[in-house]
Amino acid sequence: MAPDALKELIRDRIKCGYLPREHTIELWQGGASFGHVCDACGAAIASNDPMGLLCGDNWSLIRFHLDCFKVWAFERNREADVEQTA
Repeated sequence: MAPDALKELIRDRIKCGYLPREHTIELWQGGASFGHVCDACGAAIASNDPMGLLCGDNWSLIRFHLDCFKVWAFERNREADVEQTA
């Protein structure tokens, strides 16, 4: 996925509440994914690719490709900054 499209998708998922705006409990970064789907981009995380894993407010698991995790971390802070200046 193109970087700009990924940023826009993650921004939309934050706005609609599918991805958390706040950093919740980080369970790990770099562990094996076992073929799970990335909650940020919707693509499968290959079993040999490292992933990031968060625990959501409702104790749900949120899985990320590590690159998607980095984009989410940046965009959630960016969205908060935009709201504070509005």
